[in-house]
Amino acid sequence: MVRQDQIREWVQKVIVKPQPDADLMIAIATVESSLNPVAYNERTKAAGLFQLTPICLKDLRERFALPTDPFDPKQAAKSATVYVSWLMKQFPEDLTLVLASWNWRIENVRKWLKGEKELPEETRNFVHRVLSEWEKLKKEKEE
Repeated sequence: MVRQDQIREWVQKVIVKPQPDADLMIAIATVESSLNPVAYNERTKAAGLFQLTPICLKDLRERFALPTDPFDPKQAAKSATVYVSWLMKQFPEDLTLVLASWNWRIENVRKWLKGEKELPEETRNFVHRVLSEWEKLKKEKEE
């Protein structure tokens, strides 16, 4: 397993604007893989700590020139941080849409916003779980 402090360190080394909160990235990894860097979903082909899909990996290579081994947790954390930062630029001030786009792809979220698609229950649950985990992490830091 990967430790939370490792993810926090890797995320904080990535220089992007806007900078995703390190605890948010930990929350995403926790929900996606339970911090398991070798997690693999046979159905979606999502892999690694952040459950990067083949489509996401292709986007990372083409849009950001980031070749990423999803099973290398340090590379995955960097790539996930860059991608979440980009999503934050697409949906400033709306973390719900950022997380929905992470889970369901930005193209689908845009179609949902236009009323062309239904938001899947899996995506609604994902957003709720990540936000709950993030709140839990923030409270733990305050104690």
